[in-house]
Amino acid sequence: MKKCIFFVFLYLSIVTNLFSSIFSVELSPSAGVMFGRASEYVYLDYKNYQGIQNYNEQLSQLDYDYTVPYISLNVDSKLFSFVHLGANISIGIPIRCGIMQDYDWMNVYSPSNKWKNELTNYSKHENYLDHYIDVNFELGPIIDFSGTVTLVPFVGLGYESLKFTAQNGFLRYGKTTNEGITPIDEDCDEFSLTGKDIEYRQYSANKDGGDAPHFNLGVNYKINAIPRFCIKGSFLFFPFYSICSYDYHIRTNTQYISVIEKSFKFLTNLDISFLINDMFSVGVFGEFSVVPQLRGITYSKSTWSNNYSLLYDCQSGIDRISGKVSLSAHVKF
Repeated sequence: MKKCIFFVFLYLSIVTNLFSSIFSVELSPSAGVMFGRASEYVYLDYKNYQGIQNYNEQLSQLDYDYTVPYISLNVDSKLFSFVHLGANISIGIPIRCGIMQDYDWMNVYSPSNKWKNELTNYSKHENYLDHYIDVNFELGPIIDFSGTVTLVPFVGLGYESLKFTAQNGFLRYGKTTNEGITPIDEDCDEFSLTGKDIEYRQYSANKDGGDAPHFNLGVNYKINAIPRFCIKGSFLFFPFYSICSYDYHIRTNTQYISVIEKSFKFLTNLDISFLINDMFSVGVFGEFSVVPQLRGITYSKSTWSNNYSLLYDCQSGIDRISGKVSLSAHVKF
């Protein structure tokens, strides 16, 4: 019986050592705060309004500010010590997360030069996160420089979706006159708003506006030059990024979809961890990402209509800037 137990432990030891030489994995859960701003813009398309080039081209702007708690899990695995297989998922916690502000410049269409660049409509709401999810997969070779510095150039796929609801706020707008709409000021009309007013979503998509993952390029690095500390980070670039927004104005029963087909996204992060032993470490994690504003097209429809129509006289713009700060843990197997 003792010999049998000995051989079982010997067999398990051999299999474990053989498996660890072929495949190893590090799990890194984290929890923290994500913050930023997601914005949507509408511009007058001058190709259809040749007579009014002197007017402010911006028609509207919506800013969704947010600060939300989130959790994340990163998986970093090695195959044969020189192939990196990685995955990451981040999920936001639905919560009241900030404010939404809506701006309109309606005198763009006015025949008068008066108030041409003045704000005519403004609303402010409480902003609530409905969902946030960010998923990435990576594959690349591991380049080790004497165990001190490691580089991993990789290719991957990523998908992201961020959705808000704006509710409970107030609206101010100017008065309509023969010369246009008067600018908003302290004496303008103001109305309180209750309940849901606007639903808004930004997501990575295909050129037709449907959800889709996106190809990316990047490099991971790891530095073990300081005893008991490990510095890890990434630079990630989405070169062929299509971003879309869904904008539902509940009071007017109107839905919009804006498509920016040729955009891009940049992301960088940094994790500094303290090594407790060969298996466990804890640290702090930070991340910054940006989607710059570029121009695209917008479709609209009423809620009772089945089909969207292209808005030929408008161009859309979408951008987003966000950051993350969290505490992280690392477990090696």
